[in-house]
Amino acid sequence: MKKIILFLTAISVAILLCNCEKPLPPPDDDDNNDTISKVEMTYSGELKEVSIDVSGAWTAESDQDWCQLTQMSGTGSQKVEVNAAYNRSDEERTATITVKATTKSSLNQTITITQAGNPLEEIPAHFTDVKIEDGKIWYKYWTGNGGNEVDGENSDLLISLGGIHGGIADYVYPNMEIDWKNFNRHFLSTGRGEGTLKIGNTETVNTIIVDQSQTFREIGGATNEGSCETYFALNGKLYYGGGYSERGTSIGMPYSFPAYDFHCYDPATNNHTKLNNLPFVNGKAFVFNGTAYSVVENYSLYKYDINTDSWSFMQNLSIPSGVVVGSYVVGTSLYVLCHQERHEFKFSEDLFNFQSTVSLDFTSPDVIIDDIGNAWVKSDNKLYKHSNTGFTEIQEGIGNILGAYDGSIYYMKDENPYKLSAQGNVEMLTTIFDIILDNDNNDSPFRGSPKTVNVDGNIYWIGGMAKYSVGSYSYYSLNNFCCFSAKNYVPTSMMIVTK
Repeated sequence: MKKIILFLTAISVAILLCNCEKPLPPPDDDDNNDTISKVEMTYSGELKEVSIDVSGAWTAESDQDWCQLTQMSGTGSQKVEVNAAYNRSDEERTATITVKATTKSSLNQTITITQAGNPLEEIPAHFTDVKIEDGKIWYKYWTGNGGNEVDGENSDLLISLGGIHGGIADYVYPNMEIDWKNFNRHFLSTGRGEGTLKIGNTETVNTIIVDQSQTFREIGGATNEGSCETYFALNGKLYYGGGYSERGTSIGMPYSFPAYDFHCYDPATNNHTKLNNLPFVNGKAFVFNGTAYSVVENYSLYKYDINTDSWSFMQNLSIPSGVVVGSYVVGTSLYVLCHQERHEFKFSEDLFNFQSTVSLDFTSPDVIIDDIGNAWVKSDNKLYKHSNTGFTEIQEGIGNILGAYDGSIYYMKDENPYKLSAQGNVEMLTTIFDIILDNDNNDSPFRGSPKTVNVDGNIYWIGGMAKYSVGSYSYYSLNNFCCFSAKNYVPTSMMIVTK
């Protein structure tokens, strides 16, 4: 089943484009609003640039749904735009946007917006209020002359299949049509798209503009032959390869086609380089003291020499049984994870010496390592974190793991993407990407359980396997290659502006 999730923030309604900002002297009050800007809008609504003069991280809050910033959070001084809806009333109205610094050492800012009354007798169809709340979009719109205002606040605005992949119009309740025009695959690579809005068969004065600021993007160009079971980041580059090009059963007998290919991706040049083949198929890699290692299925440990592009056998690990599903390092200890056991090895004199075994109860666990030494495991829709005694359960109801960065884990829950920080804070992300891990689908940039690797704050999704045909246990490798920029994450914005 195809699942497309559109999460939108910094939502507003606006008309026309121009630039008008009138800074005033700082107010003499005790509210710590040390900067104030005044913006004047016409009745038809305008989109105007305004300067945010706040150091460090900040968030913005409007006291009126009809007026918002195009970006309601950010970091440091920057230019953003303030939006206002079409004013149907003949009376002037005012909104106040407060920009709050997240640190006490920084000053806050107030933006006052004044919009003129409407002198027209005939009022066209238009949206009056749009806001985001609890991950859903709520809206009101005016049906035009002789009509009335429709309150859609009890209706979740859902975007269906055509919204991203184009070709058909989308319908949302109550009685609103969105014609997405060129909203298709290239939207994910450009980060921006737009389309017209209708109320039933009536054209509104509005155009919708969506900008996801390259938070998520398809990259393309991966050259893997297999499912990329061996993957790691080293010196700012991504290494990947191995696994299986196809696996399944034929006349009741299991089969697999191994892949030994090995590659390096350099984000600085956006180039993939073919390296020497791997001496193993299914190796679970880890990096220790600036060197890459890999534990293979027969518990052999290999070391990678980046200068000679060669893997060499290092030692056999003392593991009595079990299928290796992951390996990672915490401090100077190597941990090898099997389905039912975790084995610890201590590094000394270029050897990993066996220390202890901890019993586990995992089913098909996924192992994720972040960039500050935390190890996470997802099993049976539960998220666990490494501890000396095994693993500590952190969260329930976990879907697919998206990756880890800066001590935080990114995952899906209830079809929404979340970030769980090292401090235990949970935040639902507002971004747009195509999250599909249904192996029957063939048109997703993220499917078949790709591997996730963090390279300098960019989480890459690569490889994986998808179902070859319905009704058979057969899978083939994928060339997934996408990136979620965790360090540069900016919430997706949606604006409704003039045509």
